[in-house]
Amino acid sequence: MNDRQKTMGRRDFIVGSAQTGGLLLTLMSLPRPLTLRSHTIIAFLSDPKYGGNHDYIGWKVMGYPGPRHTEGGYSKEQLLGTAPIRAIWGDDV
Repeated sequence: MNDRQKTMGRRDFIVGSAQTGGLLLTLMSLPRPLTLRSHTIIAFLSDPKYGGNHDYIGWKVMGYPGPRHTEGGYSKEQLLGTAPIRAIWGDDV
């Protein structure tokens, strides 16, 4: 089995596990470099209230303004792009 086949097999295993709800167990069973990478990405994109994503840096990079459910969601104008969306850190996105 060559490296590409190993990578594809690992990817298929992860996708299959995620579809059956076993993503956390899959991440825990990966080799250490992949586990560390996965945990770093999760922390980078997680809600800051859980301890990661300091100063919303992950959300700023992705252009995600933060959760809107506490403010009633987005208006029609915001969805159409005619009104600015105010991010939870105060800037317009």
